[in-house]
Amino acid sequence: MTDINIPQGNDKSWEVTITDQDDAVVDISTAEIYFYIKTDLNDADADALVERGNTAAGGGNTEISFTTDGSDGKFQVHLVPANTATLEGRYAWKVEIVLSSKTYTPDDCYGTIYIVGVE
Repeated sequence: MTDINIPQGNDKSWEVTITDQDDAVVDISTAEIYFYIKTDLNDADADALVERGNTAAGGGNTEISFTTDGSDGKFQVHLVPANTATLEGRYAWKVEIVLSSKTYTPDDCYGTIYIVGVE
C-alpha cells in the first residue's frame, strides 16, 4: 500500500513498475491500465471520482503512459489540475491492469491519496 499526497488542483505524475511474485519485471506492453480515485477502495469502478487510462484502456498517453514501451513493466500515471480541483481530503486510489484477459491490482498499486486544499 502506498500513500500519495497532492495539493488540490495541481499536476502530479509518478512512475510505477510492475513485477511478479519473484520480483521479475512483467511485460505490460499489451495491457489495459486503469487508475481510480474513489471515496472507498471497495466502491465500484463505475463510481470512481477520477478514472484515468492508457491508450489500450481508451484514455491516451496524457493519462497513463509507458515509460518506454511497457516491456520493462514501467508506466507513469498523470493527474492534471481538473482531476483534483473539486476534491479535498482523504480518498482511496488503485491501479488495475488487464493482461491476458485477467484483471488484477498489483502489490503497492493501491492506497490512500491525500488531497490537500490550497489557500
